[in-house]
Amino acid sequence: QGQEITPNLNKLIKESAYYSNYHDQVSTGRTADGEFETQNSLLPTMDRVAFFEYATHDYAGLPEQLKNAGYSTNVFHGDAATFWNRNVAYPYLGWQKYYDINSYKITKPIGWGLSDKEFVEQSVPYLQKLPQPFYAQMTMLTSHTPFDIPKDEQTLTIKGTEGLSQYQINYIQSLAYVDKQVGLLIDKLKADGLYDNTIIALYGDHRAFMSSQNDNGFAKFRGLDSFDQKTFFTSGENIPLIVHVPGSSTAVTDDMPASHLDYAPTILGLLGMKVPRTMLGQDLLSPRNPVAVQRNTAGSVQIIETKDILYTNPGDDKFESGTCYKASDHT
Repeated sequence: QGQEITPNLNKLIKESAYYSNYHDQVSTGRTADGEFETQNSLLPTMDRVAFFEYATHDYAGLPEQLKNAGYSTNVFHGDAATFWNRNVAYPYLGWQKYYDINSYKITKPIGWGLSDKEFVEQSVPYLQKLPQPFYAQMTMLTSHTPFDIPKDEQTLTIKGTEGLSQYQINYIQSLAYVDKQVGLLIDKLKADGLYDNTIIALYGDHRAFMSSQNDNGFAKFRGLDSFDQKTFFTSGENIPLIVHVPGSSTAVTDDMPASHLDYAPTILGLLGMKVPRTMLGQDLLSPRNPVAVQRNTAGSVQIIETKDILYTNPGDDKFESGTCYKASDHT
């Protein structure tokens, strides 16, 4: 209806590197797996949650690397410290300070509790006081289900349904709300003099896990009639990665296959730091051979995408059961 849903993200993309073919490999850990992948450049287990089963292992991940280089490492999440066993796992990843729900005051809960607006408003003062240089991971919550944004917080005026279900309309309103808070974060970083001295990397922790009743409806957002393995990986499963470097105003959109495994090596590359041999991913600024892999719940390789080919497999552990397509047109 002529309304821009995500104006702040759209504006940020115009002066950032945007990786439009970026994926996750999460399993039962969902958000915790997303954190494990991005910070360690390692694959999570498929039948267990690394934050529970391997919480106290010694990792050479991004927080640890930056801590050893003199950065203060800080993680912000408006949830209980014990959720996903974060209070146990975080120190072993190299996080020095954890700002959990006890660091915030909830005056107007939305969705899971702490709204993104209150999260941003109360987190930025903490950022101001951090020893510099610092590395901060900030996890926003309001883009999560149930997508229930109060009327007075909705930024879009939607008349009619446009053929969408109420659930889908709520999803759009949720994204518009989150986008507004991304704009608020950027404005506050600028006002505090942090924006021009900070690399900002914004990504989704994992793709949508939707119930069967909503699958085909969400597929129509992507112009697909229904989900299928071949088209979904490249047309509907991806999540965003936006990287803004201080002083840069050039828009770069890169559709090479990439994933959470590449996040930590890319940040280290931007900082001119060496990537540990333990990291599975690669620096997206100078990739050796861009690739994204998706596994099924049993751990078998289900999808492999490179610049040239797209391989899909039903998940039976037999390579010959799969099919190869051209990455360009899926023929």
